[in-house]
Amino acid sequence: MPIPLLLVGAAVAAGAFGVKKGVDAHSDMKEAEAINREARQIYDAAKDRVDAAREQTNCQLEAHGRLKAEVLASEMKQFEALAQQASRWNTQDEFFTKEDMFRLKNETMSAADMLAGGAAAMGGGALAGMAALGSAAVLGTASTGTAIAGLSGVAATNATLAWLGGGSLAAGGMGMAGGAAVLGGIIAGPLLAAGGMFLAAKAEESLDNARDNRRKAKDAAEKLSALVGNLKAVDQASVKFQAAITKLRPTFQDQLTQLRDLLAVSGFDGPMGPREKQILSATSRLAKVMKIYLDTPLMSSNGEYLSHCEQALEEANRLLEKLARGVGDDTAGFDAQPVF
Repeated sequence: MPIPLLLVGAAVAAGAFGVKKGVDAHSDMKEAEAINREARQIYDAAKDRVDAAREQTNCQLEAHGRLKAEVLASEMKQFEALAQQASRWNTQDEFFTKEDMFRLKNETMSAADMLAGGAAAMGGGALAGMAALGSAAVLGTASTGTAIAGLSGVAATNATLAWLGGGSLAAGGMGMAGGAAVLGGIIAGPLLAAGGMFLAAKAEESLDNARDNRRKAKDAAEKLSALVGNLKAVDQASVKFQAAITKLRPTFQDQLTQLRDLLAVSGFDGPMGPREKQILSATSRLAKVMKIYLDTPLMSSNGEYLSHCEQALEEANRLLEKLARGVGDDTAGFDAQPVF
C-alpha cells in the first residue's frame, strides 16, 4: 500500500529540520569555541602582565629592603652609638626621644643580625617586607632575634608579600591568607587561581556560556589591569626612596665622622658650645631624614599603594633644604643638598 504523500512530506520536512538543527548546533559550537578562545586569550594576556609587574616589583622591593638593612646596620647604628655618647652633655635630642633611641637600637641590632644571617635570614619575602611595610613596622616591635622571627612571620602570613615573592594563590601556599588575598584592594584569589578556573570548563558546549565567559574574562582583565597599576606605583615609589637613601648616605656619613671626631676630643666638662650644638643638631636632623626614608611604608598590609609616601619624601626634602639654608641658630653653615 502506497505511503500517503502527506506522511512522506512530513518525514522529509522533519528530516530537513533535523539537518538544519544539526548544522545550527555545529555552527554554534564553532562560534562558542572561537569566543571561548578569545576569552582565554584576554585573561591570559592580563595575567601575564600581572606576573611581569609582580616580578619587577618584588625585585625592586628586595633591593630596597636590603639597602634599608645596610643603612640601619651601618649609619643608623653609628648614629645611635654616637648619640648615646653625646647624651653625657645632658641635652635632649631635638628629634629623637629616649624611647625613639631605644627602638632604634633594637632595629639596628636586628638589621645587623639579619645581614649576618645571609640568605636564610633575608629570604621568604623578609627584605620585600621591610621595603613595603617600613623598617620600624617590622623591626621596631620586638627585641633583636625575636624581630627577625617576626619579620619572617609577616612575610609568610601576609598574602601580598607571599604572592609578590612568587607564592601561588592556587596552590594554597600563603598560610592563613589563602586564596582570599586582597591585592591592591582587589579580591585577587579567584582571579588568579588555577589559571582562570572561574571560566566555565565546558563553555564550548553552549554559546551563551561562551559569551558569559568572555564577559567574565573582560571583567577580570579590567581588575587585573588596576592591580598592575598598583604594582607599578609601588615600584616607582621604591625607586625614588632608594635613590634618596643612596644620595643621602655620603652626606650622612661625613656628618657622622664630624660628630665622632668632636666626641673624641670633648671632655664633656661643661655645656655645649656653638660648634658642638651645630654638629650634633645637623647630625640628628640628617638621621631624622634618613629615618623617614626607612620607616615610610609604600603599601598597606593588603597590598594597596599608599600615596602619602610621596608626602614623606617632600617632608624630608624640606628638612634638608632648611639645613642647606642654615635655618636656625644651631645649623648655620651646614652644607647639605636636597636628595631628590
